[in-house]
Amino acid sequence: MKKMYFASPLFSNMEFRYNASVVAEIRKAYPELEVYLPQEQGDINDKSSYADSTMIAKFDTEALLASDVVVVVLDGISIDAGVASEIGVAYHANIPVIGLYTDSRRKVLKIRKKLPL
Repeated sequence: MKKMYFASPLFSNMEFRYNASVVAEIRKAYPELEVYLPQEQGDINDKSSYADSTMIAKFDTEALLASDVVVVVLDGISIDAGVASEIGVAYHANIPVIGLYTDSRRKVLKIRKKLPL
């Protein structure tokens, strides 16, 4: 079974709902794909629980490195620091990265050349 890691901010109720909605659509379209969504990992990603940032990073990085592809949410004025880190880990491990960008603030930019990932 192919594995996908979904990298996105997960610090607000809006982000939690958005992530869950997008991943639900992916799972519906690709039922054979195993999707890792960090916010679904219970206690380890519960920011109010016992897990510290080192434990969270280790757990999620192991899941990312076990993935065949990483989908990253690029919305916002700038890319979330955690998402940027996950892009770097995936790039270093030669795992393909697919960017999801829906933010209207930068859609007016004309990107003539994209970096090869």
